Amino acid sequence: MNPRRQDGFTLIEVLLATAILAVIVGMIYASFDQTAALSRHVDQVSDDYREARLVLSKFSDEIQSAFYYKDDPETRFEGSDGVGGDGFDADALSFTSMSRGFAGDVPASYHHGLEYRLTGDTLMYTETLNMLGTAPENVQSFPLVEGLAGFRLRYLPPKGEEWVDTWEANTGLPSAVEVTLLFPDTSEGAQDLPPAERRLLPLSTVIRVPMGEG
Repeated sequence: MNPRRQDGFTLIEVLLATAILAVIVGMIYASFDQTAALSRHVDQVSDDYREARLVLSKFSDEIQSAFYYKDDPETRFEGSDGVGGDGFDADALSFTSMSRGFAGDVPASYHHGLEYRLTGDTLMYTETLNMLGTAPENVQSFPLVEGLAGFRLRYLPPKGEEWVDTWEANTGLPSAVEVTLLFPDTSEGAQDLPPAERRLLPLSTVIRVPMGEG
C-alpha cells in the first residue's frame, strides 16, 4: 500500500503552475503591447490626417481664388508632373492667387505668387507676397506636411475633357484641380516591404476653379 499523501503541493506541481502562470502573463502582456502599438499608430495617422485636411482647406481657398491673365506676365498657373525617389508622384504647382491682401509688414499686390512642391517627403509652400516686390522678406517658404510618400495633382480642362497630369503656363486656367496627399503605411511590417509593394493611404479632394470655368 502506498503511503498516504500529505497535504500540500509537490515541487513539480509548483514549477508547473509557475510555468503556466508565466505563459498566461506573457500572453496578456503581448496582447496589451500590440493593442498599445495599434493605438499609437491610429493616433499618429489621425494626427497626420487632421493636419493634412487643414492643408487641403488652405489649398482649396487659394485655388478657388486663382487668377491668370495672358497679357499680364506677373500671373501664372503651371503644373508639373514629377516622380520621387520611391517612384511615387512628386508633383508641383505654381500659380497666382487673390486669396489675401496683406502679409505682416509686407504690402501684398492684388495677387500673389504661390508654389506647392514635394521635396523629399515634405510638402513645401513658397509664397511671393508682392509680385513686384524686391525685399528679402517678400518671398517666404516653409514646410506644410512632412512624412508624405507622394503628392499628386491632376487638372480638368475647361471643356470637361479628360483629366491631365500637367498644365502648361500658356493655356489659361483649368476648370478644376484634383489634389491627393499620399501617406505611407506605417503599420508594423510595412516598412520591410519594397517601395513598390507598400500600401499608400490617400487623402484627396477636387477643387473648382471659378475663373477657369468660363
